Amino acid sequence: EKAIVKALDSGKLAGYGADVIEHEFENIKKSPIIKAMRNGKNIIVTPHIGGMTIEGQTKAYKWAVNKI
Repeated sequence: EKAIVKALDSGKLAGYGADVIEHEFENIKKSPIIKAMRNGKNIIVTPHIGGMTIEGQTKAYKWAVNKI
């Protein structure tokens, strides 16, 4: 996460999107990604909905059914 923020600061990376943050269930306020996002960096963080597409759910359900 620190490397991502550094790349954003240097201009090597224009933006960043994440569905998962390291240690997010501990203290998310300590996350470099969350701090940078709150300070105006071009970052989008979604609440674990990245796989909630029809295609993603269909694939997950098929995988689960095949395991039974």
